[in-house]
Amino acid sequence: MAERVKELEVQYFDPEPNNAEPVVVQSERVCFLVYWDRDMIRRALEFTDCSISKFGYPNDEGRWGHRLHSKGLGSYGVYEVIDSEWLADLRNSNAKAFPDFIAFEGQRHFIFSFHDSTFECIASDFNAVSEFPHVDSTLLRLDESL
Repeated sequence: MAERVKELEVQYFDPEPNNAEPVVVQSERVCFLVYWDRDMIRRALEFTDCSISKFGYPNDEGRWGHRLHSKGLGSYGVYEVIDSEWLADLRNSNAKAFPDFIAFEGQRHFIFSFHDSTFECIASDFNAVSEFPHVDSTLLRLDESL
C-alpha cells in the first residue's frame, strides 16, 4: 500500500500555538515529549517502546517541503503515517542482521507538528502523563544552564 498520513484526534494535545517550546527527553527505554499547553501548563507525553525519533526541522513555514506534506501532513497537530517508508526501512535494515526476526512489530510512525518544530518517532503508542519527576528535574537543570 502507498504511504499516507492520517490526522489523529488527541484531546489532551493542545500546545501553546506560538511558544510551546517542546523538549524531547529520551533514553534507550523511554521517550518524553514535554511542551507548554495553551494555559501555559507544562504537559508531557510518554512514548511506549520508542525505537527512534527525529526532532527539530521543519517548522510550520517549512513543513510544506516535508516529504509527507503531499500525503496529508498538516501544519499543526498529531498524525500517524500509515504504511510508513521510514518504518519499512528500519525493518529492512534489521532483517539483514536478523532475517528470522520481525522487528518493530506493533510499532507506529507518529508525527507531532508545532509552530517552530516537528517531532517524529517510531513507537508502539503514546499517552499523556501527569507526573514525570525525572523529566521535571532534567528540565530544571536545562533551564538553569540556558
